[in-house]
Amino acid sequence: FIDQTVSYRNVIQNVLQIGAPILGGIVYAYFDIKTFMIIMFVTELISLIIVLNIAFNKVPAKKVYEEVKDTFFNSYKVVFKFLKSNKDIFLILLSGSIINFMFGFVTVGIPGSFVTIFNMNSKQLGIIETGFPLAGILFGLIYPKLKNKGTLVANMQVAMITLAVGILILCIPFITDFYKLSILVIYFISIFIIGSGVVLSNVPINIYVQKNVPEQIKGKYLALSQTMSQVMMPFGILVAGILFDINSAFYIISFSITAILCFILAYLYTFIKKHDGVI
Repeated sequence: FIDQTVSYRNVIQNVLQIGAPILGGIVYAYFDIKTFMIIMFVTELISLIIVLNIAFNKVPAKKVYEEVKDTFFNSYKVVFKFLKSNKDIFLILLSGSIINFMFGFVTVGIPGSFVTIFNMNSKQLGIIETGFPLAGILFGLIYPKLKNKGTLVANMQVAMITLAVGILILCIPFITDFYKLSILVIYFISIFIIGSGVVLSNVPINIYVQKNVPEQIKGKYLALSQTMSQVMMPFGILVAGILFDINSAFYIISFSITAILCFILAYLYTFIKKHDGVI
């Protein structure tokens, strides 16, 4: 059931990504700020109560993880030891960090170039940004139905190539003149393809991690992975913001470099698959 759980969780997250701002806007429009804050407090309290009442299965610790005293640093030493002996999981963590850094440029570059370079408005920006969650919803519904999902490496290769293609499409309006409607369509298609690539990588990776990281260190591994993501993407956004302010040419340069990096990662996955056989 892990495949279906991860896929459907992704669908729910993307539905909420579209629906939550709409519902929040409606509530904010019809209620005063005091009532709005009370509604927020009640919904957060309900969420907290639900989380506190979730019954988690307790997994007995294995001896290999009991050899050191369970301090903060020692517990993460176990995680690093696990990563050292499991190249596949280490590869997932490392490549994810690199992609998160480069996607900081895409995260800033898409709305930045769309509004400042092509003079599009906020309504049009909202339209193209729905492409990402729509891709997540569609793929999340389709993925559990696939009988032959392929290996992790194959999925990651397809994901990296899909991301590269989506990002390269973003470069088209920079090198050729288009009407505003054409730019809108190109950006929407690009974001939809990028969203498909992200989900194509995230869903199989999450499933693989759930199945292959021991329960005793899974929480620490996920915390480490999340921390690296939260550090690398904001750092990429910071660098992107500085470069884009210096010269608008950095938009197409950063998009091109990110696409090339995706192709390189796809190639590296092929090399590891053929020569190391770790995945």
